[in-house]
Amino acid sequence: MVSASAVEIPKLGADKTGAEKPKPTDTIIELSNGIRVHGEITIYDMVNPDKPVLSINTDHNSKAKILEEIEEGAELDPIQVPDSKFISQFDILSLKTGDRKIPPTQLMMLGSGAYARGHWSTGNYWHYAPYGYAPISGKALHFWAWSDSFLAGDSEDWRNTYNTGVGHGVYVHSIYEGSYPDIWVQAGAGQVLSCWSWGPKSGSTYEISNY
Repeated sequence: MVSASAVEIPKLGADKTGAEKPKPTDTIIELSNGIRVHGEITIYDMVNPDKPVLSINTDHNSKAKILEEIEEGAELDPIQVPDSKFISQFDILSLKTGDRKIPPTQLMMLGSGAYARGHWSTGNYWHYAPYGYAPISGKALHFWAWSDSFLAGDSEDWRNTYNTGVGHGVYVHSIYEGSYPDIWVQAGAGQVLSCWSWGPKSGSTYEISNY
């Protein structure tokens, strides 16, 4: 990792790392690219942040199921997210796995208490989450890693990673590495945050939340 525009910030109090973790009663929706979300989210094309392409509140959507049901085997009926108009047809194919080889072209705004969780695919290249993320207000988001670590940062960091092949951003430790698994990251000049990983392990997962 090299210098980052985004920065890790101190934990925002004990209640931010324990009491507000996903609950069995959380309502969950799966998007067509495999990302699972809870709470109120709105998706925009990055270059047109004034016109949403999809708005969801999982607490008021017939396709939502509670987390406990999903963990017991209930299947989700995915909601289609319109493809960004600003990527090639080749790149659209890579969106179906929950990550891709190019940086985000869409923005997901997270309401209070909302979160998004995705699974990395495998392959020895930089994998990028399909969305840039931002809270409805503020500049910081909470990142979790399971099974493998990743980098988090803002658009300046992911452009530097993409353009140079060298990882830029804040290191987010895996929960299995015996280190701090939860990291608060604040955007710098790039404002919008996301995450990316080099050659992640099969089954590794990331979560981005606005707790």
